[in-house]
Amino acid sequence: MKMHWKDTATWTDGIHDRSVLELGALRLIVAKSLRYRPQDWLIITLPVIFHEFVASSINIEEAKIEAINKLESVLQNILAKIH
Repeated sequence: MKMHWKDTATWTDGIHDRSVLELGALRLIVAKSLRYRPQDWLIITLPVIFHEFVASSINIEEAKIEAINKLESVLQNILAKIH
């Protein structure tokens, strides 16, 4: 399945160079933040499913894959607790 990330380079609340994947009401965001090192990619979900997570990747494309894997892992843990 092809993921359609929307890339922007705007500044909002100290976050820039963001890439957003919209999944219904959920947004998965990979972005740079002034609060982190310049090479760090921050992974965020809105609404919040997990707090800010710094990707181990320094490449945006690898950080996007890491973001999807992190979201999948968190959701699997949530579902496992329901069953």
